[in-house]
Amino acid sequence: MKRALIAMGMALCFFGQVQAQNDDFGDDFKEDFESFRRAIHKDFNNFRKKINKEYAEFLKNPWEEFTEKKPLVIPKEDDVPPVIYPEEERNKPFPAPEPLPYDVVIPVPKPAPQPKPVEPIKENPEPMPKVDFLWFGTKLSVRFDTSSALQMTGAREDVVSAAWLELSGQQYTNLVYDCLQLRTEYKMGDWAYLEMMQACFIYTSDADSERASIDIGGCPIH
Repeated sequence: MKRALIAMGMALCFFGQVQAQNDDFGDDFKEDFESFRRAIHKDFNNFRKKINKEYAEFLKNPWEEFTEKKPLVIPKEDDVPPVIYPEEERNKPFPAPEPLPYDVVIPVPKPAPQPKPVEPIKENPEPMPKVDFLWFGTKLSVRFDTSSALQMTGAREDVVSAAWLELSGQQYTNLVYDCLQLRTEYKMGDWAYLEMMQACFIYTSDADSERASIDIGGCPIH
């Protein structure tokens, strides 16, 4: 009986040590994973800041002058009178279509998948005011603080460069996130998404169409 109690006590001590080792291993693994996740997120933020800064420096350089060309004149087509189907031919049956000869059936090419961002846009959990706007009669809303809307004093290279750096900041993250979510929810194509962003930035920046176009160009870089 005494031996059984001693063996049971030793077993309990052994399993207690194993459980403690497992808990320590789990904590170490979780800490290693969190460190890895923070490092990846930091690397991406540094990369995004780097490319936005490089592009802002590029915008500071003098732009090449654009030479406008006159539009081509559309040739006028001759008026073709309508063909009137003969009355006696209206009740005749149409001949059966003959199959066209072919050697090889060319398969329909599959559409290329839409490229995915290197790093998905992560929303900021802090509460922000919402801005409502209309898109082809549909009421949509995005999160944005209009008090921090972009203010431009002109279209000089240095002004546009500074605007690009502001648009790539964290204050526009939730706005971009919401726009991308609306694109997925309403299954927008490229043209519909561009029209939606045009309407969105008219409301969020209280701007004319020219400044809203600069906003639209800056937002997808996130």
